[in-house]
Amino acid sequence: MIYDKLENFKIYAHLAPAAWEKIEAFLKTVTPETESRRHYLDGDLVLADTAIYQTKPLEECKVELHDRYVDIQVVLEGNETICCVPTDDLEVLEAFNTERDRGFFVYRPGRETRLAMSAGTFAMFLPGEGHLTAWHSPANTIRKVVFKIDRKLLTD
Repeated sequence: MIYDKLENFKIYAHLAPAAWEKIEAFLKTVTPETESRRHYLDGDLVLADTAIYQTKPLEECKVELHDRYVDIQVVLEGNETICCVPTDDLEVLEAFNTERDRGFFVYRPGRETRLAMSAGTFAMFLPGEGHLTAWHSPANTIRKVVFKIDRKLLTD
């Protein structure tokens, strides 16, 4: 997991240089008013999902896990708490779906790292790192971009 300010985003470009170039170009064009949808930045290797939604109470959230894609969550507007959560001892809520590259687990407090997300922050989760999103109290509207980078593009 990486948690930082967007102004430091370039520091991490060495992790996947080709993907970072495409992501940085997209970030220059996206605004909180950008339509919610999937954007293909490099086929299915680099994706950007623009999203607008209401945050919810912690008890309504679930832990998500990916195997193929790195998730980079960039907040454009609003506030959200994202948790990085080990999944090894969590109850499976939804079995892993290889086609959608995700599985869900029931959140159980105690081992999470909480990240206070606001406009201009980002969090990156590698494949295998569980994360819980959409939580904030009080509820508010969040606008963000979730970039997905195929793990094949990660450098050694």
